[in-house]
Amino acid sequence: MLIKVVTPDGRTLYPTPFIAGGNLEGKTLYIYPNSSGYSSFCDYIVSDRAPTGRLKPFATGAWVIQLIDPEANLLISSDDRARITKGTTAYATAGGTPGAGVFRTDCTPLDYSINGNPIQGNTGAPMNMSYLSFDGTDDWVEFADDPTLTFTGDLTISLWLNPTDIPAPQNYLSSGYWKQVIGKGLQISSSREDKNYDLYLIGDRIYFEWDDREDPAKHYHIMTDATAITAGSWSYVDLVVDGGKPKIYVNGVPRSFSYYQSNVPGQSKITNPAQIPEVRLKNNSHPLTMGKQASTAYPFYYKGSIGSFALYNRGLTEAEIQENYQTYSA
Repeated sequence: MLIKVVTPDGRTLYPTPFIAGGNLEGKTLYIYPNSSGYSSFCDYIVSDRAPTGRLKPFATGAWVIQLIDPEANLLISSDDRARITKGTTAYATAGGTPGAGVFRTDCTPLDYSINGNPIQGNTGAPMNMSYLSFDGTDDWVEFADDPTLTFTGDLTISLWLNPTDIPAPQNYLSSGYWKQVIGKGLQISSSREDKNYDLYLIGDRIYFEWDDREDPAKHYHIMTDATAITAGSWSYVDLVVDGGKPKIYVNGVPRSFSYYQSNVPGQSKITNPAQIPEVRLKNNSHPLTMGKQASTAYPFYYKGSIGSFALYNRGLTEAEIQENYQTYSA
């Protein structure tokens, strides 16, 4: 017998069975998200034992549970009485663990290539999160251009990272410490770029840049005003664009930042509030890269580990971000 689940947002799931054994007649079966740190939002469990601990959020709405006889290719029953009223309204458009499973919202896998020799690992308890470690020299991951990776409206970049190459705070603008974490764009020359979005560590600060959709000649970035990241520690970072306004969170806490009209960190700071730009992300057809800027001359390799990550086509709320932080999710 096969159990099939159709979610309110149209995904088809086949939960992994964890059954103690024996006759199932009259038993209650529980279907719930695999809430370990290394699982994706496409990973569900069916069990004759109730789950324990905190669960990742369900999508709100009606869930359809079907029993199928795979040998006869016969639908035995279909039940849509499962109604979830508290959870999330939408999952990430893409997410997972670099070097392992990375999926679209519909749970189809995204194609990617691994370059260099990044090393896979697991944090162990309590995070229990898989990760990929980059050497800062020639390790990076590339995802082919895909509609689920392109954003022209709201956006959240949600990820866990543990960098190992962070300078003293006063040296944050040294270009040797500029590290690309994740982004979709191309560095054409020192003064010309084609960026949909790009997230970096500039020393111990978080930096996000984009090209303006309405005026592509204009390139902007925001950067945290003070130390945001420390070496050797896992941090949960969220870059949120909601209604054209950006926010940066670290470990569930909002961080102050400043605006700049430049592709050089800290250059051409915007001090007039009337000139603060709306974030209007510009589409492009470039691959998404993780751990290296798409550039030969200016690769800005990242050194450290990256764990779970997700991209959303909406701005996560502060409550959702704090929930992710508490459950080691993205």
